[in-house]
Formats: sequence, structure tokens, C-alpha cells
Amino acid sequence: MASCARETARRLGPGDAIVNISSAASMLGSSGEYVHYVASNVVADPLTIGLSKELGPAGIRINTVSPGIIYIEFHATHSGEPGRPDRLGS
Repeated sequence: MASCARETARRLGPGDAIVNISSAASMLGSSGEYVHYVASNVVADPLTIGLSKELGPAGIRINTVSPGIIYIEFHATHSGEPGRPDRLGS
């Protein structure tokens, strides 16, 4: 992720933006479920903060989108639990 952002930053200028995709799970921990998924997302938040401090003065915006639990096919096809968003949503 960092090497991709570094290469992208070389090509950007004022008014451009980088948008990282993370998950609310990176803040919630997803204890007992998908801990590997959480670990892969937890990097996006500090990377976004660091890049914003480095590239912000050059007029480049850095943001992270971190959706919460949403309905996706993965829950039914890979986890065998299509109702997982209903169970954990609250």
C-alpha cells in the first residue's frame, strides 16, 4: 500500500487526492471473527494520517473511507453467514 501511494504521489499535484479504503473493523477489532481482515485494514488509517501530513502542504488531499458492516455477497458465499450484518449491525 505504501509503495503504491508513494508512486502515485509522484504523479499528483495541487487539487488531486488519494482515497484509501479501510473498514470500521480496523477500529472495532472484529474479535473472534476475521482478525486477519482487520489486520490488513488497520494499516490504512496511520498511512492516511502520515501521507496527509507529507502531501497536504502540496495541496494533495488524502482520505480514508471506512464503511461499517454492509450487505455483501461475501457473507453468504465465503463465511456461510448471510445474516452477519443483522447480527453485528447494532
